[in-house]
Amino acid sequence: MDLAIFDQGVRSLSQGHWPTSAMKSAGMNLWGDHFHPVIVLAAPLYWLWDDPRMLLIAQAMALGVGCAVLVRTAQRLVPGRGPVPVAVLLGLGLAAAPGTQWAMVFDVHEVAFGVPLLALSLAALREERWCAFTAWSLAVLLVKEDAGLLVAGLGGVVFLMGRRQLGATLAAVAMAWTGLVLVVIIPALSPTGQWLYRGAVGGPRASLHHVSQALLSPGLLTGTVAVMLLATGLVALRSPLPLALLPSLAARSISGNPAYWGITYHYNLLPSVVLAFATLDGMRRFAPRARQRATALLVMAVMCSARYGAVGLRLRDHVDPGRVDAAREALGVVPPGAPVAADVFLTPHLTREHPVTQQVRPAWPPGRADYRDDIGRPLAARWLVLDRNSASHGGAEHWLPQALDHFHREGWRTVHDRDGFVVLTR
Repeated sequence: MDLAIFDQGVRSLSQGHWPTSAMKSAGMNLWGDHFHPVIVLAAPLYWLWDDPRMLLIAQAMALGVGCAVLVRTAQRLVPGRGPVPVAVLLGLGLAAAPGTQWAMVFDVHEVAFGVPLLALSLAALREERWCAFTAWSLAVLLVKEDAGLLVAGLGGVVFLMGRRQLGATLAAVAMAWTGLVLVVIIPALSPTGQWLYRGAVGGPRASLHHVSQALLSPGLLTGTVAVMLLATGLVALRSPLPLALLPSLAARSISGNPAYWGITYHYNLLPSVVLAFATLDGMRRFAPRARQRATALLVMAVMCSARYGAVGLRLRDHVDPGRVDAAREALGVVPPGAPVAADVFLTPHLTREHPVTQQVRPAWPPGRADYRDDIGRPLAARWLVLDRNSASHGGAEHWLPQALDHFHREGWRTVHDRDGFVVLTR
């Protein structure tokens, strides 16, 4: 779903328009949902190849650049040779980190384009190039509305390092920018006139409940932090840089969305970059003999991370070529340019030629005769492409038969039903 959303938004930018996405709502400005001007960097790529796969390539390149910045910085700060040079090991560690691997598996997101910016900021910080650090840190603010919390955390670290005026100023600017984005910019661009995710936080009592769940429930935010630190061989704890993550982790803990707490999805990508540079900083703080032991520990951590993060390779094994051909046949039934709502796993294959919206479950028992988009507006789709075997919404087999009966009563007719894929029109 998110690949389709960003494909629509970046394509719109490449054509000189606001980043609109019908996947969210017809004509909706994505910057009224999340404020991520950094995606402008991907727009020129669509002049070369207008295709969702270009975003997948761009995301991989952005993560690769972040790893390269880390390696080059480590080569300058921790020189040395060995079977596996420390610099190369650190780069492999960032590439294999669970946060990086899950971000690669889970579609495309704006935070990927923030990886080079954050890496350049942290490299400048470690080399005490303060003007460059400030410039790159301010650029990180354009990654997403919550990036200000991370930048404020970096300001706090700089404050503790003794650059008190710079650290305090950067933290204040970052928090002021975050407030401006959440209170003014996003509501001004949102079709509802407000930040759509405010309800996920709730009042003080709800926030405290969310914090207790995030910190105390097994396998949630506490476990996420533990896994990410273990992926560095705990060497990152030798550096003050992990302290920069505290504001972001605190904000994630007060949300009622459990997705923010876990190790999956893309929420741990930028924290993985911070921890990778913290590992570099930690290696510098070891004496030469202790550094050898720390390197051996880091080798084991990287190997474990690579094994843990191989979920992408395992997912590849689940692709059935027969279903791919059947899906293509079903999608070919929809006339070019026709407005279509589709199962979320099919939407990226339609966005080049169709105004596509996601197919969402109607409320049961049926209280209305149509589907609704993310902000409650009726969908304008004239075609539906459904998947009887979809993994979306907990499995279509539990509700699709009833939904098909409902659509037929409302005037939709089935024009294709083969190998699990159903196409309806009205």
